[in-house]
Amino acid sequence: GPQSPMSACFGLYLSAFGLFGITIGILGPVLPTLANHAGVHPEDLSVVFVCRGCGSMLGAISAGYAMDHWARNRPHQLFAGCLVLKSCAGLCLPLMDSVGKIGLVLLAWAFCSNAVNAIGGTLVCIRYGKKMGARYNAINAAFGTGALMAPMLAQQFTAVGWDPTYATWCIAIPDMVVGIGIGLTPFQMVHTDLAEPLIVEDQVRWRPVVYTLAFVFFVVAAELGLGSWIYCFYH
Repeated sequence: GPQSPMSACFGLYLSAFGLFGITIGILGPVLPTLANHAGVHPEDLSVVFVCRGCGSMLGAISAGYAMDHWARNRPHQLFAGCLVLKSCAGLCLPLMDSVGKIGLVLLAWAFCSNAVNAIGGTLVCIRYGKKMGARYNAINAAFGTGALMAPMLAQQFTAVGWDPTYATWCIAIPDMVVGIGIGLTPFQMVHTDLAEPLIVEDQVRWRPVVYTLAFVFFVVAAELGLGSWIYCFYH
């Protein structure tokens, strides 16, 4: 039979997370070429990892705040806006010719990417309630598949003699399409009767929250930074 609007919407979610995975995995393979664009050695681009780490952290925090305060009634429009801005950053990256410009674009790209991650994960929880388990695993699987595909995508560009940084356009153009699709899709709760009521404490215990955020930040920064450098210098 015809595909239901609900399954089509979740397909867009999966696409967004798959593209997010490719975004995370593509920097290492294209880093030497970005260095050539800027006229520097790859080791001189260390600042771009700082920019990406800061953008990732700020994007996740900002997206959470926006979901709480601005986008309660129109979360798909916020999701779509982040995807479209992420697309614009991906289109701009191959055109940058200095370390500063590359750092700024990567900061914006990482900001929007992690905003997509935070918003998408939150929407899956809200839409599907107790039924979210399999779907949450699915979006994480899509992310992992995208990250696995990223080096292969860059390698295909290199194999045919093309500038591998333009592989980011293979992320940016679908990002734009998926963003428009999500923006045009009304947001609906699927399992409202199964959602558990939230228990909110009167006073937030800030110390464990800060410790947890710091731990997550350093673990993620280590994973992304070390992984990209290892790929860069051994391939």
